[in-house]
Amino acid sequence: KVIKASPSENILVFWSGHGAPGSLIIGDGTSSNCAEFTYSDMKDALDSSTGKFRQMLWIIETCYGGSVGKACEGYSGVLCITAAGENEKSIASRQQHPDLRLSVSNNFTMLMEETLNQRNNSISILELYKDLYSESMGSHAKCYNSAHFGDIKNINIKDFVEAHT
Repeated sequence: KVIKASPSENILVFWSGHGAPGSLIIGDGTSSNCAEFTYSDMKDALDSSTGKFRQMLWIIETCYGGSVGKACEGYSGVLCITAAGENEKSIASRQQHPDLRLSVSNNFTMLMEETLNQRNNSISILELYKDLYSESMGSHAKCYNSAHFGDIKNINIKDFVEAHT
């Protein structure tokens, strides 16, 4: 996908699925039709998009998400929050779909959705991260590149999830 934005616009990328050390999996993780989005791919994407957006927030909900998320370090205006660190799996939710009898979401994603709904998207990125970090079970939410992003205490998630006209 090509994301077209102007230098005055924010971009939110939410990636949910499977991951392996050093890559995010595109596909179900088992078929021969899978592809990978690697640490190097992330660096290439960020290199090619520099100056084409105001700020970019990546939220990655995969196992080993930090192994790709850390690629944003040093890029101005880019932040990545992951469900799991570089060397750990992200845990599926204990809440199961009643008909399918399987987990249909990740604990991290469910917590994020609940938090955003409860706060009507009115929460700073720092508050969202702290909630995810303290409430996620089985893995450790991580935040990469806050030093080069901006003041995450005063940047509201609304700036990324609601369209401005």
